[in-house]
Amino acid sequence: MKHTVVYGANATPLERNACEDLKADLERVVGVPVALHEESAGNRDEGAVYLVGTPASCGWVSMLADRGEIEISRDMPGSQGGIMKRIERPGLGPLVVLAGSDAKGAQNVVYDFSRDVLGVDPYQYFTDYSPALRPEFLPKTLDRTVAPPKVPILCYFDNDDDELANMTQPYLQFDKATWKGVLDTLARTRYNAIDLHDHLGRSEFFLWEDYIKLRPDYHTDLELLDWVIDYAHSKGIMVQIPMYLAWEFKHITEEEGVCWSKYKHRWIETWQYYMKDSPIGKADLFLDRPRSQIWDCQYKSACGEDTGAVMTEAFTALRDVVLEHNPRATLLCDLYAHGQDLWTSGAFRPPKDYILLWPNNGWGLFKPFPKDKRGYRFGTYMHAGFWLNHVVQDPYPRRIEQSMKELLLTHEAAEYCLVNGQTFRHFILNLEAYSRATYAPESFDGDAFFRQWAARYFGDAAAPHVVRAFDLLHEVSGEGYVRLIHEVVAAEKACLAKEVPADLAALEKSVKDTEARLETLRAALQEAEQADQAAKDQAHFCHDHVVLPIRVFAETVALHLELQKALLAWGRDTSTENANAHLREAARILRAHLKTREDGDKNPMWKTWYDPKKRRPNGGFPDLGKLEAARF
Repeated sequence: MKHTVVYGANATPLERNACEDLKADLERVVGVPVALHEESAGNRDEGAVYLVGTPASCGWVSMLADRGEIEISRDMPGSQGGIMKRIERPGLGPLVVLAGSDAKGAQNVVYDFSRDVLGVDPYQYFTDYSPALRPEFLPKTLDRTVAPPKVPILCYFDNDDDELANMTQPYLQFDKATWKGVLDTLARTRYNAIDLHDHLGRSEFFLWEDYIKLRPDYHTDLELLDWVIDYAHSKGIMVQIPMYLAWEFKHITEEEGVCWSKYKHRWIETWQYYMKDSPIGKADLFLDRPRSQIWDCQYKSACGEDTGAVMTEAFTALRDVVLEHNPRATLLCDLYAHGQDLWTSGAFRPPKDYILLWPNNGWGLFKPFPKDKRGYRFGTYMHAGFWLNHVVQDPYPRRIEQSMKELLLTHEAAEYCLVNGQTFRHFILNLEAYSRATYAPESFDGDAFFRQWAARYFGDAAAPHVVRAFDLLHEVSGEGYVRLIHEVVAAEKACLAKEVPADLAALEKSVKDTEARLETLRAALQEAEQADQAAKDQAHFCHDHVVLPIRVFAETVALHLELQKALLAWGRDTSTENANAHLREAARILRAHLKTREDGDKNPMWKTWYDPKKRRPNGGFPDLGKLEAARF
C-alpha cells in the first residue's frame, strides 16, 4: 500500500520538519519510499495518509474539527498537546490524523506515534536500535489524546560531557553529527530546551593543566555554536545560556569576579557582549546562580561585601541586560548549593521576573521545600547523573517518581525542570524517567517504568535480570564512580609514599565495607551477564549499557580493596611480604582493568568510550607503572 505524509498549506517550519522525520521513520518500517506533500483541494491521495498539522496551519485538520470527526483546538487539549486518530476513507485508504493544538503539539504527536506505533526508538542515536521491518504495516484503530505536559519547559543540561565530546576531534566539543544526535533525541523525548554549558568554554578547559594537555589550543567555537542554536530551534528546542562570566571567548578576571562593587561595570559589559555581540544572544532562556561567576563555588567577596546584597543587585542588572535585548526571554535563577540557604534566609531576593529552581542533592533527593514561596514561581533542578557518578550511572527511577511527585504535585514547583545528563549515553534510563515524570507526574510509576524499559530494550526474559543488576548497582553506588576513583588514587599515593595509616581500626572497617560493596557488585555483574545471555537486544546494547559499566565499577572497587589491604598490612605487620603481595595483586587488577577499558564497547561506534587518555580528568587515575614498581 502507498503511504503519504501530508502537511498543511500554512505549515510552520517545525511541522514540516516533523513531517520529514515521520517520512523517514515510515520508510524504515515499510521498506518503500513514502510520499510527502502539502495538502491539496479534495485531498484524494490513495493508500494510507498521515495528516500532520494544527487547526491554524492545515485546512484539512480544521475541517475535520469543524465536522466533529476530531476534537482539536488551540485550547483542546492545549499547548504542546494533540491527538492521533484513524479515520476511514472508503475506497481510498485510512487517514491517520496527527494533529496538535500548536506546532509543538503536532511534533510531540508525531514522535509519540513513531515511538508507540512504529516502534522507532527515540534514543536510537545512542542505542543503535532499528525498528522492525513491516512491509504490510497499516495503523490499526487509533484514537488517543496526547495531553500537554505538567512541566512546560523540560531542559537538558549538557554538563560534564567529556566522554561524549571526546569521541571526535577536536576534543571537548561535539561535532555536528553528535549535535544532531543529541538534539534529535531530545526533541523525540519531550526535552524542549538545552543548556549549552560546556560548549561555551568552561574555565577548566583553558586553565586546568589536564585539559591543556588534552587540547592545548582550546577556544570556544562560536561559529559551531551559531549553527547549534539554529539547528536546535529547527527542532523546536529552546536554547538556554548560563550567564556566568568565565566563558573562554569572553570573561572577566578572577580579581573582577570577587568584588562586584568595584567591578560591576565589567560584569555588565560582559553580559552585554554576550547578548549583543555573540551568537548566544539568539537564545531563549538565560540562567545564573547566586555563586561565583568564575568557578562553581560560593561567592566570597574580596572587598567586604554581603553576598546576598551583591547577588540581588547583580541579578537585577542581569535581568535588565537580557530583557533590553530580548523582552521575551525567560529568566532562571538556580539555587544550587549555597543558593538555597541564601534565598531561604532572606538575604538574596532576585527580581520576580526569575523562575527560581529548587535543586536536588545530585542524587535525586532535595532539602525540605520552602513553606512560603514569597510570590516567586518555582521550578526544579534535578540530576539524571551527577559529577560524582559521572562514569557509571546510578539508576533510580523509583526515587525520581517519589521526588517529582512531591516537587510537582505537592509543592507545585512545576514551571520548569532542568535535568543534568552528564555524558547522556549511560544516563538514558534516568533521563527518560524524568521526561515521563515531568509529563504526567500523577500517573508515573517508577517501578513499572523500570520493568517496561528493561523489557523494551532487552526482552521479557532478560528484563528481570537487568532490573536486579541495576538495583544492586544503585544499592552500592554510594557517592559514585568519580568519588571511588578519587579514593583509589589517594590509596595508591599512600602506598607509594609508604604512609602508615593513622587509624588502623577505621581502615579495617573500611576494608570490610569495601569487601561488602565488591560482593554486591559481583552479584550485579552476574545478573548483568545472565541478562546478556538472555537478551533480545540490538548492537550489543545489553553488554555495552549493562554489563560493561558494572564490570568497570566492580574492577575499580577490587583495585581499591587491594590497595586498602596493602596499607592495612603495612600498618600491622612487621614483615612487608603481605603488604607487597597486595600491591602485586593491585597491579594485576589494574592491568586487567585497563584491558577492559581498551576492549571497550562491542558496538564499534562507542569502542573508545572508556579510553583513560581522554577521560574526564576530575578524580585522577591510578598509574600502572608506578604501582608495578612500588614496594613497601
